Amino acid sequence: LVADGHAVELYETHRFATEWEGPASLRIRAGDPTALDLYDQDARITGGTRDQMLAAARRDWVTDQTAGQDAVLVVSTNALAAQLSADCRAELVARDLVEDTHTRELHDGNRIGVGDRIVTRRNDRTNTLPGGSFVANRDEWRVLALSPTGTATVKHVRYGGRTQLDPVYIAEHVELAYAATAHAVQGRTVDIARAVISPDDAREQVYVALTRGRLYNAAYVITEGVDHPEIGTGDHPALAVLAAIVARTSNELSATEALRAALDEIESLAVLEPIRADAARLNHHHGLAAELDELLPGTALRTDPAYRALVDIVTDAQQRGWNRRRLLQAVIAERPLTGADSIAQVLHWRIERRLDHPTPPTETRDAPTVASGPVAAFVDALDQRIASRRHELAELVASDPPPWAGALGPPPGDAALRWSWLRQVETVVAYRDRYIVITETDPVGDPPTGTGPRHRYDQARRAVDVARRITQQNPSDAAPAAPAPKAGPQRPTP
Repeated sequence: LVADGHAVELYETHRFATEWEGPASLRIRAGDPTALDLYDQDARITGGTRDQMLAAARRDWVTDQTAGQDAVLVVSTNALAAQLSADCRAELVARDLVEDTHTRELHDGNRIGVGDRIVTRRNDRTNTLPGGSFVANRDEWRVLALSPTGTATVKHVRYGGRTQLDPVYIAEHVELAYAATAHAVQGRTVDIARAVISPDDAREQVYVALTRGRLYNAAYVITEGVDHPEIGTGDHPALAVLAAIVARTSNELSATEALRAALDEIESLAVLEPIRADAARLNHHHGLAAELDELLPGTALRTDPAYRALVDIVTDAQQRGWNRRRLLQAVIAERPLTGADSIAQVLHWRIERRLDHPTPPTETRDAPTVASGPVAAFVDALDQRIASRRHELAELVASDPPPWAGALGPPPGDAALRWSWLRQVETVVAYRDRYIVITETDPVGDPPTGTGPRHRYDQARRAVDVARRITQQNPSDAAPAAPAPKAGPQRPTP
């Protein structure tokens, strides 16, 4: 396979700022408490009473915010997340980072105002954004304005799309996004993650909490004032408490997990696909940076404090169908930029005005431009690894079917039918592997929240039906067999 030493180095460097953190996190996921020594040596673990740890995590989070870092606090319960979010908001209000004179109350007693970061907790398919997406559960937004009637104008934190939330939806289905449970932040990536960990937490929670941050992940372990059957009462070293948590798991090993464990942990689509998405975005940003350097030579645009916001809004425009180069050329040519304190900020404002159009002008539409180079090669290598992973998992299901595979029907004996059947099985196992579906009775489990996972879920559900119909066909009905894809590295069958 293309994955060689250079590719692995790219993966580790892109996923985490420190080279040791990627392999160490996988050891934690596997239940190896000795991996915590690396976190301890890097001063990532601290311990104390519950109040001390909450205060320390909040204090460090505020420092992250004032430094412009995207940070999140991870806790064990929704009630604690609401309490800590309220404390964090008070810190932001005190620093004039959030407006507190005109606010709306939420269902958990917290309040939101202009500048707050919030999370929506219920799908609303009637509230659509440009491009066809809608307000979804777990989406994060920044509050831009509150009307006298209580309607909030919000901007999607990741994609930049804007919409309005009505007062009833805000009161019932909105929460502050400053602190959340491990379950709520699963799939989210930030600059810094700070986790308040209790002795009652499970390994799965710790793994998620310590893998959200690209730059830094820290554990604030409650070690005093607890009475726990494994560690007893009194004061305990933070590392010992955390090691006891990592050494146990809240889930029994299922047949599906055994299937997944038969392949290298690092090859999981739950790992590879997010890395691939991040690498593709990085590839896009490299291309954009080169284009800006060409269109605005000698401006030192990359050092402009508003450069990151400019990159984000150009990316959003391109996703909406705008041709990147023509858009940049148009906003640069509007008026001279000489004397501007922040060229990036001026361009951002000009682009923002153009995005008020519901659709891009037809003369600006074009296919997205892509960059070449080492990052693009890395994306290609990941694509091959993902294809190999899908193929191997499908073949493993065919040779040693787990209980849930009964819904797919038996593997056909005819070569052409078998090839078609395996393509559908690949879709199913890819969904299970990507979203860690562990149910043994249903191939794809319950419908997920979020537009991306739901689209994949619908594809997998259809693939189950198609696979079952294929097994009911006669060999004479089959189309000529297509050549089977090249298999990835062979691994022993469990």
